Amino acid sequence: MFNNKAKPHTARIQGYTLIELMTAVALISIIVGFSAPIYSNFLSNQSRSTALSAFHHFAVTARSEAITRLNYVSICPSIDKKFCVQGSSDYSYGWIMFVNSDKDYPVIRDNNETLLQSFSLDARNYSLVANRNAFTFRPRHKRNTNGTLTVCPESISDKFQSLIISYTGRPRIDKNPKSSHIAICD
Repeated sequence: MFNNKAKPHTARIQGYTLIELMTAVALISIIVGFSAPIYSNFLSNQSRSTALSAFHHFAVTARSEAITRLNYVSICPSIDKKFCVQGSSDYSYGWIMFVNSDKDYPVIRDNNETLLQSFSLDARNYSLVANRNAFTFRPRHKRNTNGTLTVCPESISDKFQSLIISYTGRPRIDKNPKSSHIAICD
């Protein structure tokens, strides 16, 4: 009745062979090799778009603040997030928005003028250049500072984008700027 003979236990070893693993590693490295430049380009484009959108938001806010406060509100380039960089139209490091109560020109932020907002920027693969040293928004229907802020990429093959502020103070983003707007990048 009982079988005293033990059956040999055959365990099946599960796993991958060295050739299968090497093939998988090679395929993954090929896919990563092709997708890395595309991902890097995507991040660069997103960074440029974020900077332009942030300035667009500041322009809309500055216009609104000028009307609300019944005073001039200015945006100028800034490195230290407190004061304007005099004579510069390079917004690549950031900018500030403040109540320009003494209405000075060229725009200078004095210690007694209220700082409304600041924005710092880390523009590594592009620069942000305007055709104005500052943008001033007025509370009444008088003419505001019109101008263009252009994202200047490192490579000519990358897309240029501009933010155009009309004389009424309304900003709009232009994804296909004219050559005159691109010329400020030189």
